[in-house]
Amino acid sequence: MRIVSSANFYKKMIKRIFYLFVFCWIGIVISSYLIKFPISNLIQHISELFFLLVLLFVSFQIGNFLLGRFNLELSVCLLIPFAVGIGFALLSVVTFFLGVFGFLYREVFYVLTLVLFIFSLALVRRSKSIGKVCLFPTFNLWGVFLTIIFFVFFATAFVGALTPPTFYDSLVYHLAIPIDYIKNHQIVKVNSNLFSNFPQNIEMLYTAAILLCDDILANVIHFTFFPLTVLLIYGFLKEKFNNGVASVAAVIFSTTPAVVMLASGSYIDLGLTFYLFLSFIALVKWIETQQ
Repeated sequence: MRIVSSANFYKKMIKRIFYLFVFCWIGIVISSYLIKFPISNLIQHISELFFLLVLLFVSFQIGNFLLGRFNLELSVCLLIPFAVGIGFALLSVVTFFLGVFGFLYREVFYVLTLVLFIFSLALVRRSKSIGKVCLFPTFNLWGVFLTIIFFVFFATAFVGALTPPTFYDSLVYHLAIPIDYIKNHQIVKVNSNLFSNFPQNIEMLYTAAILLCDDILANVIHFTFFPLTVLLIYGFLKEKFNNGVASVAAVIFSTTPAVVMLASGSYIDLGLTFYLFLSFIALVKWIETQQ
C-alpha cells in the first residue's frame, strides 16, 4: 500500500510540475509579446480577424452545402477542411473572373462578401448534420502534452501572421502582383515581373484579402491552411489507424520548423500542401466508396 501511495504521490507531483512549467512558459511568451507589441497593437487587428472569421464562415457554409450534394460521409475533422477548402477555391475562382473583367474594386468585394454572408446565414438553417463525431486526443498526460505542444507552435505561427509581411517572396510577387492587379482594377500582365504569368490561385485569395482589408488579412488566410492541414492529417489517419498514430503525426507536422515559418507569412506553400493532401484524401474516398 505504501508503494502504491508513493507512486501516486510522485505521479501527482510530476503532473503539477509539468503544468507549472507549461503555465510559466505561456506566461513568459505572452509577456514577452506584449512588451514588443502592446495591447493597442492587438486592437488594430480586430478588422483582419473579423474578415477572416467572415470568410471562414462563408467558405464553410458554401462548401458544406456543395458537399451535401454527394453521399459522402465525413468525420468533423475531415468535413471542416473539405468544406472550407471548397469555399476558398470558389472565392479564388470568383476573384479571378472579377479580375479578368475588370471588377477589382473594394466596393464590389464588400457587396460580394455581404451577399455571400447573407446566403451562408440562410444555409445554416437548411444544413444537415455536420458529420460524424471526431474524437480528439484523449486528455491523459500524453494527450495533454501533445495538445500543449501543438498549441505552442500554433500560437507562435499565429502571432507571426499578425505582423506585417517582410518575406522576400511576399514582397516581390505573392502580394506585389495582387497589388498591381488592384491598382489596375483587373488582371494585367506585369512586364517587370515574370511571376505574374503563373496561375495564382492562392494569390487570388490575397487579392480579395487586400481589397477587403489589408496584407495582414492575406497573412492570416495563409495561416489558416496550417490548422486545416493538421485537421486533415489527424482525421485521415484517425480513420485508417488510431487516435495515437493520428495525434503523433499531426504534432510532427505542426512542429516542423519550415511549416511554422511558412504559416506566419503570405506564402503559398501551405495552401499547396493543403490542396494536394485534400485531393489525395478525395481520391482515396472515391476509390473506397465510388462517391
